[in-house]
Amino acid sequence: MAISGLVFFGGCPQPIDAVPCGDDGGLHPGADGGSGSDGGEVDTDAGSNERDAGVAAGTDAGTDAGVISRADAGPFSWAVIPGTGTDQTVTAIHGTSPHNVYIVTSDGEILRSTGGAFSKVLTLPGATPPVLQGVWVTPNGNVFAGGYNTLVACTNGDCAQASDFTITSTADLSPAYGSIEGLCGHGNDTVYAVGGFGGEGRLWAYDFSAGKWVVPIPNTQAGYARSCFIADNGDAFVAGAYARLLRVTPAFLAFVEPIIASDEFDPSDWLSYAVVGANGRFFATGGGKKIVERDNATRTWNLVASGNSYYENYALATFAPDEIYAAGSPDLNRSLQRFDGVKWTNIPDSDRRALPYWMTLEAMWMPDADTIFLAGERSSDAIVVMGTR
Repeated sequence: MAISGLVFFGGCPQPIDAVPCGDDGGLHPGADGGSGSDGGEVDTDAGSNERDAGVAAGTDAGTDAGVISRADAGPFSWAVIPGTGTDQTVTAIHGTSPHNVYIVTSDGEILRSTGGAFSKVLTLPGATPPVLQGVWVTPNGNVFAGGYNTLVACTNGDCAQASDFTITSTADLSPAYGSIEGLCGHGNDTVYAVGGFGGEGRLWAYDFSAGKWVVPIPNTQAGYARSCFIADNGDAFVAGAYARLLRVTPAFLAFVEPIIASDEFDPSDWLSYAVVGANGRFFATGGGKKIVERDNATRTWNLVASGNSYYENYALATFAPDEIYAAGSPDLNRSLQRFDGVKWTNIPDSDRRALPYWMTLEAMWMPDADTIFLAGERSSDAIVVMGTR
């Protein structure tokens, strides 16, 4: 069963499961098409995918609005999108456009906005539905989600009602069990889910040809995985614990890449919540509002920004390489940092206050260069805010 859409470069390295290429039962594409990467080359045009991570709490929050300054492109105007519900947590957000947006919740719900308020599409079964913690939508409208021992897939391109979705328990996969923390994808036919079980990180992949989830990497070797991002050459970067990030090639070869310690950063106990890339530059963020960037030449990660050690960055979002946002827990009321292509800076307090008061920003997504969605918590209520300019 070939994983459709995985691109291979170069010769045929030894796969992670020690089965020769072309003789693995079909999990890795055969040698006739070339397989694997050279173990280190990273595409210098990494595209504009983004992946959010973290937990956002919430409710239907009204109609707050405001602006946030951006000198080179004008201000964002902000408006709260209603319909997120009450007594639940919005954990992730993604879509295909501002008129096709999905969120998932801690109550096991998938909700959709087609340009207005969110409405419920699916509630997972059970007296206490499993928590959903990640969502990814392919450009052709297929929707994938995951959470506690649960993977969800809709592949009909509509994904507007519960009957469109197939629910898989990770207990039915091999190895069994695992909580999904985040999802990422590239194009219409490559989708990964990451998470872990029993302290081990795991990576799941959706096999489009067979219509089911498989587990090509049962242990990511980079701690409990929280987030992932797929570059244009097919390499995936997985963020997690243990002071290192994992690079996974299209052949599912895994390479641990260290995070370099510095005078102000001991990464030995650092937890990374999110990873993102644009135009060949890759960033990860997490505890202490610290941000690391990948050195593509040495295949290591170096500290480029640091904040208050008591606060966390949970999410990253980008559409263009000269504008990347990092967001997290409250620091003088809303935590939001911006990369302008040269350096990271905190959004000024006066501009952050254009956002709803005391908002913890925990999930983000940019569908285009002039639109950004922020999901988070405000006074224990769920909130999704759309910024446009």
